[in-house]
Formats: sequence, structure tokens, C-alpha cells
Amino acid sequence: MYKENIAKKLIRKIKPVRRMVTAGAILFLILTAALSACGMSESSELANESTASGDADTLSKIQEEGKIVIAMEGTWSPWTYHDDEGNLVGLDVEVGEGIAKYLGVEAEFVEGE
Repeated sequence: MYKENIAKKLIRKIKPVRRMVTAGAILFLILTAALSACGMSESSELANESTASGDADTLSKIQEEGKIVIAMEGTWSPWTYHDDEGNLVGLDVEVGEGIAKYLGVEAEFVEGE
């Protein structure tokens, strides 16, 4: 009987705390969303435009040179590794070759250290 009374008293004290924590969490999420929306500015839009023009310049350069240089490690099987004949193979190599084919250029693979 004594233990049941203590448990009931604790539960009564915990319920308002839970409500406050839940309300605080909801308020935090609302404020975070509102402040995130306010963070967009004209300077970030200009940065996006300059990045897009930089991407176009890079694509033009790749097409002008007729090749795309792709850096790989060559030691992360199955992504990039060397077969028995020493050729660079793997998923990343196949994807790189597919991108080069799509762009109409050759793929040049450069291995890092």
C-alpha cells in the first residue's frame, strides 16, 4: 500500500514534466524551422548562380579537351581495384566510363596514393 502511494505521487509529478518537455520540443522545432527559412538571402542565391556558371565552365573545358580526368584510389574493392592483369576495374570505373560516354569524351583515370 505504501509503495503504491509513492508510485502514484511520482506519476502525478512526472506527467506535468512530460508535458513541459513535449511542449518545449515542439516549440524548439517550430523556431528552428522559422529561423531556417529566414536564413535564405540574396547572397546565397548569388552563390548558387556562380556555382552553376562554374559548373558550365568545367563541362565546357571537359568537352573541349575531349577527356574527363577521374581520380581513384584503386584499392577499394569492389569500387576500384586492379584485376589479375593490372587493369583498373570496379564499379567506380564503370560509372566513370559511363559518364564519359554520355558526355562524348574519353575517361582518364588517375590513381591517388
